[in-house]
Amino acid sequence: MKKANGKHKTKALTKRKTTALAKRRAENALVKKADLTRWQDALRAKYDKASDGEIGLLLIAARRMRLNPLGGQLHLVPRKLTKDGPDGKPMKVWQSTVQVGIDGWRSMAGRTSEYGGMDTPLFDEGLTLFQMVQAGRVQPRTCAVTVYRITKGQRVPFTAEVTWASRAQYYDNELGSFWKKDPYGMLAKCAEALANRKAFPEVTDEVSTVASPYIPEEMPGEGGPTAAPESIKKLEAKQKALPAPGTVANSPKEQKAVEKMPPEWIAANAALHGEAARLGFNPDGMKAVIHDYEKVDHLRKVPAANLMEWVKQMNAMVKGDAAHQAAQVKIDEALAKVKKP
Repeated sequence: MKKANGKHKTKALTKRKTTALAKRRAENALVKKADLTRWQDALRAKYDKASDGEIGLLLIAARRMRLNPLGGQLHLVPRKLTKDGPDGKPMKVWQSTVQVGIDGWRSMAGRTSEYGGMDTPLFDEGLTLFQMVQAGRVQPRTCAVTVYRITKGQRVPFTAEVTWASRAQYYDNELGSFWKKDPYGMLAKCAEALANRKAFPEVTDEVSTVASPYIPEEMPGEGGPTAAPESIKKLEAKQKALPAPGTVANSPKEQKAVEKMPPEWIAANAALHGEAARLGFNPDGMKAVIHDYEKVDHLRKVPAANLMEWVKQMNAMVKGDAAHQAAQVKIDEALAKVKKP
């Protein structure tokens, strides 16, 4: 009799647990449904021209990649495409594509536990943003970004370089508003995204199953990247005339003296300062090192051939390697001596 009562109690307890579990599952399903509805409403407000199918695809991609479509990590980008109409004639239609933003790429790269950071973007001949602005350059022609991945305990670099002509977005022959407002930041995003795809190909594969691996800034505008070739040519010609940072003389008198130098010396001087900018060397410290080695009191007294030898040595350096670090120490020491009262 006692055994029968024990079995009855066990069955009753099991039934209560099963009922409670079913209730919790039902409640969770309602919560998820309510959350899904709120997400759908929020995304419809953000993308008012998108269809229900496109919103659904965005939510699937967000769940699959664990990204926030309301936080700038994932985007639904509408684009006007040309397709054949019912009568066989070409017609313009809107079609949205799910695209991962640069913040989404950073998040996914970080989740691999192998992301090792990135270097500051370098523009044109290896200049920083400050140096480009200092030189008066309105927009860059190229941008290079290096992303690092920790592989077998080693910080391995993956560098990507992109051009303004291949990425800048034009609409009706006008440069896009964001590209006008922040030309350096937009091109840097494109280079960083490409570097991330090179460093983390398995993440690229994961993204490609539900979305485009290209960030919105990488896609050509409606007018195409070559929609305003004449304006690009004029701007590039203007920028080519600008000296590299550090080559500008400190006074009008010195500038005149530099302009009187032979063309080969002027070219060598520009190349020298370009390499210094690429490697992050202080121009005054670099000059102090050269002055000491060449036994001169001014860079103009150094022959062009000698300057080119310095350029070759610097060109062989990679930022962060042993040669670069040794040169940086010498430059810092020379700069400290120059600054002493």
